[in-house]
Amino acid sequence: MQALVRRGLRVLGGPARAGVALTLAATLALDGADKGTVSAMASQLKQTFGIDNTQVGLLVSVVALSSAVVTIPVGLLTDRTRRTRLLAISVALWGAAVILAGISTSYVWLLCARAALGAVSATAGPTVASLMGDSFPVKDRARMFGLVLAGELLGTGLGFAVSGLIGSFLTWRFAFLWLVIPAGVLVWRLSRLP
Repeated sequence: MQALVRRGLRVLGGPARAGVALTLAATLALDGADKGTVSAMASQLKQTFGIDNTQVGLLVSVVALSSAVVTIPVGLLTDRTRRTRLLAISVALWGAAVILAGISTSYVWLLCARAALGAVSATAGPTVASLMGDSFPVKDRARMFGLVLAGELLGTGLGFAVSGLIGSFLTWRFAFLWLVIPAGVLVWRLSRLP
């Protein structure tokens, strides 16, 4: 096991670079986990709010739509501010939006919370890409960026599995709310990145 860890650290360029790559991957993973949660909880959401498949689809697509609207202004902000702090604040706001989604009492409330999630998650794209340029030399950047992007795919799968499990034992609310815990850890980690 130790040999595997040492080899992984060597592939990632050492402990410091590995920490940066894993933190950025976790940022994208958190967003992916949220998307997986909506899919895993679709039947419970339909039952709770009396909605159909189109409205469930809107819960997923509103995140992408609001993110698309906010991405360009956030990209401009990313160029003008400390990116690690911006990303940490965005993840903290993301956690607050997840709480709002988890305590929603109506479909409209949930839809608005999801739109807020999309707006805050828009920070991840430009900020992670910019931090990649700062953190890794050109010769390693594509490989490292590939590893970071894999975080989103892993997060989607984990979100679907873990949220599905939590939702089946508790309710859809807890399937969303558990995501606040890794968000809190991620805010702490992001605030310590160089």
